[in-house]
Amino acid sequence: MQAFIIDDSEFDRYLLKRQILLIDEDADVTEFTSGIEAFDYIQTESLSNSNADYLPDVMLVDICMPRMDGFEFIEKLQEVLQSIPNLSQIKFYIISSSQNRSDFDRAEEMSLVRGFIHKPPSIEDLENILIN
Repeated sequence: MQAFIIDDSEFDRYLLKRQILLIDEDADVTEFTSGIEAFDYIQTESLSNSNADYLPDVMLVDICMPRMDGFEFIEKLQEVLQSIPNLSQIKFYIISSSQNRSDFDRAEEMSLVRGFIHKPPSIEDLENILIN
């Protein structure tokens, strides 16, 4: 299983990675500190790889990040969806401490997003995402 964690908080990335590795010790977890960093990586890899091996099974995306927030990151991916094979097969989850109802509603409206998880996630929440 391969997962991308996109979050500007070093602590949150550390916590998520530890939880994922508790669930699946063989998981391949890649961390990004911003939406821009993750988008640039995906775009670069899509140009140099004919297959989609570089894409994860799951992306856990924080909302509040500088320069490009999680929503903007997912919207940019939706814009280039046709040019990146298998992008629509990735399980995208917003993971945030936001209690703002509009953030939850916005996540629900995004076709790529499968759910909204509040920080810190429970191990059960992550098991449901990673195993199912």
